[in-house]
Amino acid sequence: RSTTLAWRLHKWKTLLPEWEGSPLFGRGLGITLTAKGAPGDKYTSRPPHNEYVRYVVETGIVGVVLLLWGLWALVGNLLRRRRVLVTLGAGTLNAPTLAIVVIAGCLVNALADNTLIDSPTCYAAALIVTAVLNLPRIDPGRVPSPLAA
Repeated sequence: RSTTLAWRLHKWKTLLPEWEGSPLFGRGLGITLTAKGAPGDKYTSRPPHNEYVRYVVETGIVGVVLLLWGLWALVGNLLRRRRVLVTLGAGTLNAPTLAIVVIAGCLVNALADNTLIDSPTCYAAALIVTAVLNLPRIDPGRVPSPLAA
């Protein structure tokens, strides 16, 4: 009996030899979706349902390192905003935490789905993170403390 886990494992097993042919730079963007296979092969041209497998096959080690470095920088920025962010409204103080949780959720979801080619998930995450990154920052020294009143 076929299960979705068996399907995924088989798809990953067929893609990883592709990556081994070009481990440093990968096989090219979209190769996991456009690769030609044998007639009747139900795994061809279907996403691998794992962003990490997809990225390593398509972009190689260099692409995955760049992606992870970018995520590290983004989360670091959000963590700094979380510590020092004083915004115009008290309700926005948890906004950086929300963005970090959304990113973490997408990273976990990427283990079993194609998060970045799933448009609604990708758009929602991008909108939330962008909104948080565009919140105005005010110098904490200029804002009167609510406790001082």
